[in-house]
Amino acid sequence: MLQALNHTFETLAKKYINVKFLLMRSTDGDEDFDPIALPTVNVYLDKAIVACFTRVGLCISSEKLMSHVELLLEKAGIRFLDHPNEL
Repeated sequence: MLQALNHTFETLAKKYINVKFLLMRSTDGDEDFDPIALPTVNVYLDKAIVACFTRVGLCISSEKLMSHVELLLEKAGIRFLDHPNEL
């Protein structure tokens, strides 16, 4: 599942160049972070955290993962533009 989620974000990063994506492996993070919450997606706007989604995609099929992640990010206020020049 984590590979599918990583692939989803890699694809989104290529498709939506106006959005920045950062991958951080759980082994590089806080030692006190509870692994039961993984995978976790934090969403930031203007340097402030606006959403934190835990256990992302665990109950979603790989085929629906892309649209699920896009929906989560849109609900958090990320505006996806098919044409980055629209900014």
